[in-house]
Amino acid sequence: MKGILAIACGVTAAILSGPVAHGQPARRVIVDKTNQELRAYEGGYLVFRTNISTGKRGKETPNGHFRAQGKYLMHYSTLYENAPMPYSVQVNSNYFIHGFSYVPSWPASHGCIRLPEDAARQFYYWVRPGTRIDITGHWLGSYGPDSPPSVAERPNRPGFWARLFGRRTTPKPATPSGDADWRGSQFQPASYSTFQRGE
Repeated sequence: MKGILAIACGVTAAILSGPVAHGQPARRVIVDKTNQELRAYEGGYLVFRTNISTGKRGKETPNGHFRAQGKYLMHYSTLYENAPMPYSVQVNSNYFIHGFSYVPSWPASHGCIRLPEDAARQFYYWVRPGTRIDITGHWLGSYGPDSPPSVAERPNRPGFWARLFGRRTTPKPATPSGDADWRGSQFQPASYSTFQRGE
């Protein structure tokens, strides 16, 4: 009887404590839609940071508190023509965090959270099923270089250029690919997406 009670208590403790293994620090992920950035924390320390691209207008990534569900080295979309989604981590239903070859600095996906492929690989091997994922914020910028700013984000409003182009107050010229990377001085999308301790 004592053995059964000990097992029941152990199972209950494991369920209540979530994904944290004994003696290991808690892991947490914040998906920041306002800044199009994913941050991962372990035991209160920022260990991983990368640029992302969340759901575009009409296909917005939902805000909320979730837990990482399944992990798939390669997943194929059931909604969008069997599109490959490498290093997929299921967040909720048909919403995944996954690698993608095109990750602009604005929301561009059908609702998933796109990471540069190198960052997605690192994140995939770091995250555990059950890890808390908080999706917060709201995108205030334009939706790509061909999308005109809304009334609320006209250039004469304070902070418009600073929000779009980092700390600079004038626009950075477009890169040869035509994608204006406004994060140039603050982020290095693929190389900066590395695990860091002590921040």
